[in-house]
Amino acid sequence: MSGPTRKQLVERWEDACTPEMLLAPSPFGLVDGREDFRGYHWQGKLGDYGAPAEGFLPEGQVIDNVDLSYAEINPFQARHLTLSNCYAKQAKILVASWTHGSVTACEFERCTVKNGMPWNGVTVTDCVFRACKFPEVFAWGARYDNCQVIDMRLKGPVGGGLNNPVLTNVTVSGKWKECSLEETVEGDQLVGCDFSEVEFGIAAFKYVDMHKVKIPAELQRLTVLNWEDIRGRVVELVQELHEASSQGEEAFKQSRLALIFMEQDFRGQHDEAPRPRGARYCLELEAWARWGHSHDYLLGLYRDAGAKFMRDPFEESED
Repeated sequence: MSGPTRKQLVERWEDACTPEMLLAPSPFGLVDGREDFRGYHWQGKLGDYGAPAEGFLPEGQVIDNVDLSYAEINPFQARHLTLSNCYAKQAKILVASWTHGSVTACEFERCTVKNGMPWNGVTVTDCVFRACKFPEVFAWGARYDNCQVIDMRLKGPVGGGLNNPVLTNVTVSGKWKECSLEETVEGDQLVGCDFSEVEFGIAAFKYVDMHKVKIPAELQRLTVLNWEDIRGRVVELVQELHEASSQGEEAFKQSRLALIFMEQDFRGQHDEAPRPRGARYCLELEAWARWGHSHDYLLGLYRDAGAKFMRDPFEESED
């Protein structure tokens, strides 16, 4: 027999949902070992300018072992909230803000999370996000460890600084439109991560040693293994190309962009904890990857400087 429909799960609550209910046993008992809050719906009050008039729950609360499948929460605003051992399928959550706290051992399947980047300083561990509409799951200084983000369309973070999340032992698949991840002072950014099944748009990994992360073939072809050995010579050759080119020429544009990217990238070295770079993904070579030999203004210079690539740029793709 098939289970209850979404409509039936919603209607059984009779519009009597409150946030405090999630802290107590469900009136409908357990489902698959979790408190049955499937179909839970809560519409909060809005104040001036459409902002939430109150938080979803007081600070420091713990929501544990609940099933929020088909739930809808609008808007969700929390601070120092712990969410653990929870499951949600096709839930819809509009997040106004969620600062600090933790999300642990939770699974989200085909859920929709709206309203930008919800997590600020939150720790996310041992979680699975599968086929969710949650494009900015990585954002705002959150820390992620041992998580899976499967078959998703992602964007961000960009800009670095306080926006920079830290990802360790994270596996991602799907499409990632744009991202910029910076190395940390501790040197743990992207340790044990697997992005080999990601189709990237534009990606930057500022001062990250790319030995630490698995990346797809198209990024491997633009990753220089011996960057520390050739860095100075590459800068010299690119500067020479820039000075010898006329403004408006493709060589001028690419060399200028390369100098900007390298300057931004070098800035992430962290004077507090200097360390050898290792392998570098060279975003400035992307023009060559997109348009081929007719735009080979930089790749030849890198090879002349002695660059050893993670994968031969001229190797035929197996895709």
